[in-house]
Amino acid sequence: MATVLHLLQRALSRLRTLHPPVMVAVRATPAEVLQTLTLASRPRQDRLHLRDLFHNGRRYEVTRTGDTFSITTTARLLWGASRARTPVAATVYGSFITPSAGLTLVRLHAGASRLTTLRGLLVPLWAAFFVLALSWPLAPSAALIGVMLLLGWVGARLNAALQALELVFFVQKALADLPAGELPALAAAGPDVVRPATERGFQAAWQRFYDEKSEP
Repeated sequence: MATVLHLLQRALSRLRTLHPPVMVAVRATPAEVLQTLTLASRPRQDRLHLRDLFHNGRRYEVTRTGDTFSITTTARLLWGASRARTPVAATVYGSFITPSAGLTLVRLHAGASRLTTLRGLLVPLWAAFFVLALSWPLAPSAALIGVMLLLGWVGARLNAALQALELVFFVQKALADLPAGELPALAAAGPDVVRPATERGFQAAWQRFYDEKSEP
């Protein structure tokens, strides 16, 4: 029973997290990053290498807010009106970190649209009224309604997670046009490096062991 509850808790935790935070390092200024994302958000003939980003009529909207930005995406519906598009289910938010001159870290994290989550619960709530009208016993009625609401929520979260994945892929693909940046390696020792006493003791013991084995 404990194993089942643990697996259920892990599954719900994964569903709550649309996409883990992503960090992209580039050799460009934040202004150049924003300009690159804005230009890549619409299909252009001089950017045919980005054509995979626009399959199924997918479009991106880059919104600047001070030193941060947000990106949403929609795609063409396969049914309905010719200009009908999918609703925005997720938003990827980006911020900048500049550890050194010429190096910019773009930090991305995703958030789900509350409106889309509520839309996913509309059909289960509508069906719940019919279940209550059947005059079934309380236990099976409550269980069925709970399952329908759970499936509606899971469907909405999976849709948002799929959009978040598309948005992160868009940012990574678009920023590949900029020179890649690398974080400088942290020195093994220095005034800014703090090592716990246990680590220093392990290094000293390892050095003694190495010296003993190295002696002829």
